[in-house]
Amino acid sequence: MEFGRIHCILLSTRSGQILVERFHDTLTNEAKSEIRAAMYSASTSVVQNLPEDSEHVFGYGDACIVYSPVADIILFLMGSGEYDELMLSSIIRVIKDALKATLKKSPSEAAVCEKYAKVCVTLDEVVNEGVLDMVDPELIRKAVKLKAPGDS
Repeated sequence: MEFGRIHCILLSTRSGQILVERFHDTLTNEAKSEIRAAMYSASTSVVQNLPEDSEHVFGYGDACIVYSPVADIILFLMGSGEYDELMLSSIIRVIKDALKATLKKSPSEAAVCEKYAKVCVTLDEVVNEGVLDMVDPELIRKAVKLKAPGDS
């Protein structure tokens, strides 16, 4: 019985430059490129005018992709099965809260680049190998503090 999974997490600038990506499936570079292109093309027409806490959904094959702007970046999640649009929307909110707690400010392009290791560990704490793991932003922040190099 297949319960589904989170296939990928991607943080990009509003202009489409990828800051962080995590693919939880074994995919070819071509398949990854197609997913990136689908995410970019779906969001590009409305991305400049999106309100901060809005969430948007579109389909990609058998999966769905949810994206949401945060400051000057966009957070994308792609999932299938039990990770439908409602679950992915909830996970996006968890990731936003966890990043705010970890970075101690709203996640922005500059903050993500400055604290790249912490951002990566935060994403890995929330989604572990394609499955939702932690949801409490404070516990995630504490776990990141223990694991991330160059903690300050």
